[in-house]
Amino acid sequence: MAEQTWPPVAPPPGALALYRGIAAEPAPNGWRLAAPLPDQVAVADRLRAGRPLVQLVPPVVRPASFLAVVRRLARLAAAHLPGGDGGKALGGTLALFQAARPDSLALGRLVVKGGWEAEPTAAFLLEQASRAYLRAYAAEAEARFPLLRQLREGAGVWSLPVCPICGAGPGLGRLEEGSRGGAGRRLLLCQRCGAGWGFARFACPFCRDAGPVGVVTVGGDAIAELHTCKACRGYLKVLRPGAPGNPVTWDVETLYLDLVAEGMGFRPGGSPAGPGRQPSETPAPPG
Repeated sequence: MAEQTWPPVAPPPGALALYRGIAAEPAPNGWRLAAPLPDQVAVADRLRAGRPLVQLVPPVVRPASFLAVVRRLARLAAAHLPGGDGGKALGGTLALFQAARPDSLALGRLVVKGGWEAEPTAAFLLEQASRAYLRAYAAEAEARFPLLRQLREGAGVWSLPVCPICGAGPGLGRLEEGSRGGAGRRLLLCQRCGAGWGFARFACPFCRDAGPVGVVTVGGDAIAELHTCKACRGYLKVLRPGAPGNPVTWDVETLYLDLVAEGMGFRPGGSPAGPGRQPSETPAPPG
């Protein structure tokens, strides 16, 4: 374990307030799981085959409801980002939808795919709206299919470093409290839908190197640590047991760890990109 002291780093102006606003948004409506719904056996078989649930049961998202979420996010962006022109971005988003005219099933596929091709602020709004729907999708999926909840407890049907629900890569990790009060198992937390699943604690979640990963702590930090991989030069920010906060804001609140990692020559998701990573990591607010 390496110990490094790093000075406090504040998030970009308005960024933390923006993400806190996003975290406070109500769960979106106007969506459903595509019918017909599979039974528990079919879900288990799909997971054992290494296929995330979304390939079997995609979300169906009503365009009007999706755009209502984008509008609310545009207002947040305008309020919290320096020079954030939410109105202009919203106009670009509406034009994009008018050109594409996706139906509910096609929009569901776009939400899962991500990587929106739009100017930066519009792309940020679209991605954050997509993540809101994916978080709702993951919560509904875990409620309907108990096996998915068991993955947080280390159920043996899924051992891949990508999300078993939506197929995205991990954005954060979280250590659970062990039986003797110390750190126990490590969960990976999906960067898009927020689902958690057990993964080997000291293996790299990007290149699958058996490790052990390096553990870097910042002096005086009781909230999080870095897990680094010498093989692929990737890093993962990992929350310690009992860390306060909301997963939506954790990534911004632990910005200082990104600077530590990059200063040591590591990069998110490894080099050039770990399996399952999105084209861009958790998007930084434009501006």
